[in-house]
Amino acid sequence: MLSKMKVLTGLLIVMAGLAYWVLQSQNNSDADQQQLLIPAWQQDEAQIRAIDQLILAQGGEQLVLTKTGDMWQLNNGFYASIDPLFDLIQSLKTAEIIEAKTANPARHAQLELADDDLLVSLYQADQLQHTLHVGKKSTADLTFVRRAGEDQTYTVKGLKAVSFNPDSWALKTVVDIAGEDVQAVTLTSADGELITVNRNPESGVLQLADIPEGFQLQTNAYLDQLVGGLSRLMIDEAVPAESWPAATTDVAEVPAHLSATYQLNSGTVINIDVYQQDDAYFLTIDSVQYPQYDGWVMKIAEYKFKALNRQLIEFIEPVQTQNQSIEQSTDGAADNTADKPSVE
Repeated sequence: MLSKMKVLTGLLIVMAGLAYWVLQSQNNSDADQQQLLIPAWQQDEAQIRAIDQLILAQGGEQLVLTKTGDMWQLNNGFYASIDPLFDLIQSLKTAEIIEAKTANPARHAQLELADDDLLVSLYQADQLQHTLHVGKKSTADLTFVRRAGEDQTYTVKGLKAVSFNPDSWALKTVVDIAGEDVQAVTLTSADGELITVNRNPESGVLQLADIPEGFQLQTNAYLDQLVGGLSRLMIDEAVPAESWPAATTDVAEVPAHLSATYQLNSGTVINIDVYQQDDAYFLTIDSVQYPQYDGWVMKIAEYKFKALNRQLIEFIEPVQTQNQSIEQSTDGAADNTADKPSVE
């Protein structure tokens, strides 16, 4: 009987210890959740995926990013870059509150947390989900934050810096396809000159097609320059086609300075028309792979225009006949003889 009592007592002690451990673990977990800036996002990540609008407000101005299909638009215009948006959302998800700071409204401006300082607001279907002021950095590289409508401020760890510069949110790289993924490209200049490069399907070597009679490919011709036009294709800005240029409402009425057709290894075709207007350069993109660019004219830098605007003569040279080789060799020998001092 005594032995059974000892066993029962031992079991009760073990169960009590286990219950205490579970309770402490739950308390610690709850405490950890309470230290997160947005605890709900840890419990239900579907809330993150449901976010369809981000509004940044500062000094009476706004930047509005709105989800349209799979893309995000900036201020109801051209598309926004997904990278800074992803970084911000992920940092908000994992940001931790380190310490409660002042709740005195008179000190908010000192921390860049006044009502007219940077305010980040996240929406789902026009319903405000989260809104907070993001202030200055502390000496410990923490970020001061304040939930909108509250006086209490906090220092937060892990929150990415939030830029209010529109260029930081605008999509700049519109296409990024490596030259090795291009099977063929044809460049057509305004005067009708064609440059066509094909990739040998077996060897992968690039070949210049339709070389004029009497010419050959230059020994050091770098044909990768021609197929690399889609690599990191960056723009400065984009405007609706119907408003460019000011003299016409139809971009089709403006003659292209250059047209480029890229056929990818996948079979997809990408057509690019390049325009010059005074000292500015623009392009349009037409492809089933990029339907979102229909109706947009994109401004590009001069260096990108020069990279696209190539001429056939840059890659070919006259065929050298055997007689020409002999003449050049003879001329060279004569020159060497003339340079030598005569010996009497």
